[in-house]
Amino acid sequence: MQVAIYKDRVEIRNAGCLYGGLTLESLRSGHVSKRRNPLICEMFRRIHMVEAWGRGMPLILSNAPDVLFKEIAGIFIVAFARPSFQSEPEVSEKPQENPKKTPRKPQEKTRWTPWQCRRKCRRKF
Repeated sequence: MQVAIYKDRVEIRNAGCLYGGLTLESLRSGHVSKRRNPLICEMFRRIHMVEAWGRGMPLILSNAPDVLFKEIAGIFIVAFARPSFQSEPEVSEKPQENPKKTPRKPQEKTRWTPWQCRRKCRRKF
């Protein structure tokens, strides 16, 4: 499993396609419970990490209705929009009438003679 974080979304990726005849459309119907690995599922039930079978999809869809499900090249991807993302500010097509130039800081003299370099770089240990 991988988590990919982008500026506008978070993706959770899992190797493998949907299991047991599930389709992307049937996921949105909710209350789907197909277990690929019953041993892991039983372990999660024993340690109380599972609230109820088939409850995950309704929870996801109620909290993130715009979630995207994709299958690409044998990878199942769930993409959540990031609420903190704000789209780029719109750029006006009207050119500025009086653009201001940013003042530049005067450059320091950066060339040193070998004598100046030895003097400036001398270290006391």
